[in-house]
Amino acid sequence: MSRRSSPIDNDATVQQIASILGVRATSDLERAICDVAEDRVRAHMQKHDITPETVEDVQQVVLNMTGVELFSITDDRTLDAAMTSISRVNRLLPAQLEREFATTTEAFVLRRDDSNLFGPRFTAFVDAREGRSQRAWFSSRHEPAHLLIKDPSADGIWRRTSTERPEPVERVVDAVASRIGFWADISLPVVRAAFKQEDLLEAFEIANKHIAPTASFEASLRAFLDMIPEPLLAVRSDMATRKAERRAHRPGTMFDLRAVVVIQNEAARRVGINIWRNFRVPESSVIFEAYHGLDRACTWTATERLGDWKDSGGSRLRDVEIEVWTRGVWSILRVN
Repeated sequence: MSRRSSPIDNDATVQQIASILGVRATSDLERAICDVAEDRVRAHMQKHDITPETVEDVQQVVLNMTGVELFSITDDRTLDAAMTSISRVNRLLPAQLEREFATTTEAFVLRRDDSNLFGPRFTAFVDAREGRSQRAWFSSRHEPAHLLIKDPSADGIWRRTSTERPEPVERVVDAVASRIGFWADISLPVVRAAFKQEDLLEAFEIANKHIAPTASFEASLRAFLDMIPEPLLAVRSDMATRKAERRAHRPGTMFDLRAVVVIQNEAARRVGINIWRNFRVPESSVIFEAYHGLDRACTWTATERLGDWKDSGGSRLRDVEIEVWTRGVWSILRVN
């Protein structure tokens, strides 16, 4: 295996960020950068004798550290207030902000030209209106994370869109936002306590509501799963087609129930347990039965074999016994 074996480790911007932060490692840079970001926040808290009680307290610490003034746009009134504020920086920007939020932009950040030593250096606008409210919680953490890790690309104006961003630097910033957003000192005790329940899907829902009720379930799962030492997968299933068929835009394309989102925790990565994204859910699985069942509010459970999952070419996933909890579109899989 090469010293730089992943797209993230090979990315020039990620390498530059690691160098700026003093990271000496040449592999697993995502984890190393997250560690430095967490150490920076923890050191700031210790210096100023801050003991956060909620994740919102942690968010305020990060905003203070990065010099970000955050506007959450929840309705037309708060949008008007944001445009009034932004007009003090540049009279042309309000129109741009309105155009941005009318498209796919979910967060819009600019460097303030009127900043001083004691005032905010950046202003962030996050669209939290209906349809984007759940994603807004994470967007408000993602944008300051660029500054927390001293991302050199975060200069002037930048934006977060609803379109998936596969760039390595964006994946690293997401990881930092998740690590800091769901601060372990606050989240870990709650997650571990909830995990003692028999229904693991409900356990994570309880933790989500207790720690960050306005965060999306997917965002919380990405943080919470790694707090559990057992191999776990979270799967969001929905009707979808094969990638090749989507690219070809073929009429009459067949839709199947597929794993459209797969979240693998560190314990599962260590033992090599995974479900490839867009993998078809077998009809024999309780996930298939629950998705197509009449009672979408009921939690279904079963013990199955992951080897029953196979693609159109006949290739199967690793054949291990799994315990499944599923309801609606989300499922939790634990390796027995």
